[in-house]
Amino acid sequence: MTGNLELIEAPEVADILQISVPSLRDYRKRGLIVVAAKRGNTDLYDKADVVRRCSIIREKRGQGFSLTQISQMFSKEQSNVIDVFGSQEPTPEMNDQELLHGFLTELYRNASPETKADVENLCRKWNVRFRERGE
Repeated sequence: MTGNLELIEAPEVADILQISVPSLRDYRKRGLIVVAAKRGNTDLYDKADVVRRCSIIREKRGQGFSLTQISQMFSKEQSNVIDVFGSQEPTPEMNDQELLHGFLTELYRNASPETKADVENLCRKWNVRFRERGE
């Protein structure tokens, strides 16, 4: 696991952003906030990334930018897939989602700059599918 990575749940993220949990869902759909990992049915967020994004969102909102415009800024930013598993090898105890996340993290880490966006899209696609299946 990354040394300074502090994972937090949605209520704490909403508190940091000073929004409701339903508004947090909208922020996620817009790409303003990203899920770093999952534990069972619980989405986990990298606290440092949330604080950084919150600061940017507040600054840009103060400059008159809409959430859509800010979202577009984030989508142009070099994304960072957080390595939740570090160099840990897959184990039989890992569920399918943990294995997939580990695989995609490894794929992202070894991808060329041109293909990193494709891996990020796969991560988003599969996160949606896991939520739909209730995993």
